[in-house]
Amino acid sequence: MSRGQDPFLQMLRFEEIIEDPPEISLYQDLAVEIKKFLSWRGSATLSEIIRFLGGSSRCVLHLLDQMVQKGIILYKDGLFLPKTNIR
Repeated sequence: MSRGQDPFLQMLRFEEIIEDPPEISLYQDLAVEIKKFLSWRGSATLSEIIRFLGGSSRCVLHLLDQMVQKGIILYKDGLFLPKTNIR
C-alpha cells in the first residue's frame, strides 16, 4: 500500500513536525513504517523504534507524539503499541 492510500496519514499534522516542506514525504514514510513495525512487533520502546528506523530521535519522537495524540498508536508503561494491541 502506498502512503497516499493510508487514511491515517490525513490525521497527522505534518506542518507541526517538519522544518522544511520537502521533508513531508520522509515523515509520511516514517509514519507508515512505525505503524507496520508496531503491528509486526506488538510493542516497542522508543529506542527500539529509533534503531529500527535509523532516523534521528528528534524527528521520530515528534512523529510518535503526533501518532499517540491522534489515537493512531498507543503509549503505555514505556511502550508504544498498535491500536489493536491494548493491554
